[in-house]
Amino acid sequence: MTVTVGDFLVERLSQWGVTRIFGYPGDGINGVFGALSRAGGKIEFVQSRHEEMAAFMASAHAKFTGELGVCIATSGPGASHLITGLYDARLDHMPVLAIVGQQALASEVPVVIEFKTDPNVPPLPPHIKLEQAKKFASTLLKGDPDEAGVIVQTAKQVLGTVLPGKRK
Repeated sequence: MTVTVGDFLVERLSQWGVTRIFGYPGDGINGVFGALSRAGGKIEFVQSRHEEMAAFMASAHAKFTGELGVCIATSGPGASHLITGLYDARLDHMPVLAIVGQQALASEVPVVIEFKTDPNVPPLPPHIKLEQAKKFASTLLKGDPDEAGVIVQTAKQVLGTVLPGKRK
């Protein structure tokens, strides 16, 4: 069987010591749920009643265990519902990774980068160049398994610069 981006993501999260993911299923993240079921229990999925609660659960997991908290939600409103719980984690300086889905687009243009033209949106963090963000977004939209390592390593690097110190 061919290894998918979801399989790679689950394997890498497992290597990082992630034992539990909190979330609410949806079409944009079905590939990750398929990978979780194929992984044979390496990572436990805890389903919440709402995406916001999943983010709070991931934050609490990080607070009480010192481990990386992980939450997952589908695209659109599902992703935006994570914000309050993620902000809670940010205020307490807790490491939480949010994984969100994306529906297939008819366009090859990575539209998620177009926010850069809006003067009301702050610029990208100084450690992320616009070309890197474009490549990252393009890779995410295409779902290329050969580029999955780049996606996960980039996420880990960003987390490393945002979260000072190393937690067990």
